[in-house]
Formats: sequence, structure tokens, C-alpha cells
Amino acid sequence: MKTRLLTVLMCLMVAISSFAQSGTTGNLTWTFNETMGELKIEGKGEMPDYGVLYGQIPWYDYRTSIKSISISDGITSIGSQAFSGCESLTDIAIPNSVATIDYRAFYECTALVSIIIPNSVTTIGDNAFEDCTALVNITIPNSVTTIDNYAFSNCTALVNITIPNSVTTIGDNAFEDCTALENVAISNSVTTIGNYAFSRCESLTSIAIPNSVTALGYYAFSNCTALENVAISNSVTTIGVYTFYKCKSLTSIAIPNSVTHISDYAFSNCTALVNISLPNSVTTIGESAFSSCESLDSITLPNSVTTIGESAFWGCSSMTSIILPNSVTSIGNEAFVRCDSLKEIKVFWSTPLDITEELFVLKEYNYNFPFDDCTLYVPAGTKSLYKKAEVWQQFGTILEHGETNIDNIETSNNIYISGNTLYICTPISETITVYSVTGELLYTFAKPAGEASFTLNNTKHQVMIVRTESGEIKKILD
Repeated sequence: MKTRLLTVLMCLMVAISSFAQSGTTGNLTWTFNETMGELKIEGKGEMPDYGVLYGQIPWYDYRTSIKSISISDGITSIGSQAFSGCESLTDIAIPNSVATIDYRAFYECTALVSIIIPNSVTTIGDNAFEDCTALVNITIPNSVTTIDNYAFSNCTALVNITIPNSVTTIGDNAFEDCTALENVAISNSVTTIGNYAFSRCESLTSIAIPNSVTALGYYAFSNCTALENVAISNSVTTIGVYTFYKCKSLTSIAIPNSVTHISDYAFSNCTALVNISLPNSVTTIGESAFSSCESLDSITLPNSVTTIGESAFWGCSSMTSIILPNSVTSIGNEAFVRCDSLKEIKVFWSTPLDITEELFVLKEYNYNFPFDDCTLYVPAGTKSLYKKAEVWQQFGTILEHGETNIDNIETSNNIYISGNTLYICTPISETITVYSVTGELLYTFAKPAGEASFTLNNTKHQVMIVRTESGEIKKILD
């Protein structure tokens, strides 16, 4: 009798155990084999979404033991949070019937190394593979049109990713913090690269923006500290706020003719940036757009620029020269503060731009720009106006374009001093006018070529004019 009772109790326990490891979810059934660590989901139609509460997931209690998942053909979606936190999952078979991988479907599946997404899938939802920190390989098929926000965020082992021709949108933060990501191929179908899309991809060395993209999102490539090469297509019209912020390996970049607006902080803290080419299409340089670009040595602004934002070039400590065209009508406060190496500034306003802001100084912290070491070049006939104008009158030396200051000159590509002889190599059409540091007219030379002399401080100086097409000093030194 006791033996029979024990047998019945054991059978009941097995039955109860078996019931706890299987059940229904919507129109589907599921079974979990604890010994094998295998979860099977069978049926037809959509898998339910499991909301924001993990307790709604029917196999939640077994999530850390699930090693493999089998989904039968006929199931059309993977519901939100369906396999979140399955930290032991290494193998998943997704059938060709699935069209949608929903919100957080595989969130924190930290043992998942690779996954094959079938050609039936059109949408990879928000946070779908976020924090899959072991994921190295994933193939996105040509059926996918949208990679939603945070889809692969913090997949720290992911090395390569190819965005297929079907994808039109890369969502916000889609690949943020993919710190091992080295190669990204973006197809010509993509029109939108979202905010923070590739932010902090610290191993990414190059990126090519295809012709289909018109705007780069906020922080899209910010903190990509290894990024060296960026190819921006002619379709892009706006470089967004903080787009390339702290890309500390970026040495040069060419902005295409399509770009009209460089937004706030777009290239801020790109500390290796030496060269940047701005096209005639650019009208606005935003606040702090190039701030703390410590290696930027010069900048020529095209005649299209009308607005230079506050602190636009703040802390460009290597910049030696800047050209400000007469198209500029507004310069923000502290635009050139801590540009300590500036030696010359060329402006082209026939009437000095009325500015009351602190462009070069920071009085609050007792920081003063070295005005005595920087020469301001102004249009012919306007020197007296600039000497009276606020901001501009602070420069120790103000010269008109074409003037040469014999007391303050250094060897350059077109000027050379040897003993008491000043060699000036200039294009044929230019008239050479030489002034002293005090503004005294020393000599005007309009001949095709030749030499002349003048006396300064009881010393006789020789001027040798050499006319060439290019105006390069090497022509007379050879």
C-alpha cells in the first residue's frame, strides 16, 4: 500500500513538474527541457508582446537556464522582451516566417555569439539586441528596412557590420558603445543616420556617408576616438550638433558643397584636426563648432558664411591665421578666445564690423589675447577706421592688404630676408607697398620686376621684387 502511494506521489510530482515547464502563450505553445536547456515554441501567428514587466514572460523563471531556442515555422514575430535576460543562450533558430523582432527581444543575452536573421524580417525593433556583449557576428538580410533605436547598443564584441540596400533608417543609438566595431558599410539606401547612432564606437577608423543621406544626427559619431577618415557625400546638407565631437584621431575633413550648416559643437574637441576645407555653400558655423581643435593651424572662411557662433573657434591654440570675408555679419561672443598663436587676421569689411562682444579676450578670468603679436589686415583706405573701432583698435599692428611690415616679417612661402635684403615674390598683377611697423610708407613698387632701396633706422634696406605666376619664393632661391 505504501509502495503504491509513493508511486502515485512521484507521478504527481512529475506531472506537476512537467506542467510548470510548458504552457500556452497567445496562440502558441511552449515547452522547456530543463535537462537540455532547450526552449521550444510552436504554433502559428504572432508571438505576444510581454510589455515592460518581466513577470509576463511565461518562461521567465527558466531564463538563466535557457541555452537554445527553437521557433517553429509559421510564427510571424518575436514578441517584445520575449528572451530578455537569457544569459546562457548560445543558439537560436529563427524561421523564415518571422517578420518582426520586437522591443528588447534578445536584450542582455550575454552569451549569444552569433545569430542568423532570415530574409523574412523587415524590422529590428528598439533595443532588440542591446547588451548582447558576446555578439561577434550578425548578418542583416536585404529584407530589413529599419534598424530601430538602440537595436545593437553596447554589443561590445561586434567587429563588422554591413547595412544592406534595403535599410532606409538607422535609428538613434543603434550601434552606440559598440567599442570593438572596426568596419561599417552603409548602403546607398540609407537616408537617415540617427542621433548617437555610432557614438563611442572607439575602434572605428573610417566611415563613408552614402549619397542617400541628407542629415547627420546629433552625436552620430561622437567619441569615435580612432576615427581617422570620413567621406561625406554631396547629399548631406547639415552636420548635426556634436556629430564628430571628440573624434580625437581625425586629422582632416572635406565638407562637400551641399552643406549649408555646421551645427553647434560639430567638431568640438577634435584635437588632431589640422586641415578642414569649407565650401562656398556654408552659411552658418554654429556655437563651439570647432572649439578646442588644438591642432587646427589656419582657417579660411568662404564668402558664403554670414554667421560665426559663440566660441566657434575657442581654444584653437595652434591657429596662426584666419580670413574673415565681408559676407560675415555676425560673430558670437568669445569666438576666438584662447587662439594664442594667431599671427594674422585678414578682414574684408570696408566699414569695420560693429562688434561689442569679447572676441579675443576673456576678462572674467583675466585672460588677454596677445594683440601685440598679431597683425590685423584690413581693406585699402580703411586703416584709420579700424584704429578707432571697438575690438579692432586693440591690435598693435593694423595694415592694409598688400602692405608689408619690414620690422615684423618672417620667412614665408613668398617673403624672404637675407641680410639687409628683403625678397618679395609676388604674382605679376600685384603692387607691392612696404610699410614700417609704425605705419611709415617705405616703398611702393609697381614695376614688372627689379630692385629698389630705402633707409630705416639709419640702415639701408634693399628690396628685390620677383614676379612669377604662382608667387612662390622657391622660384628665386633655385
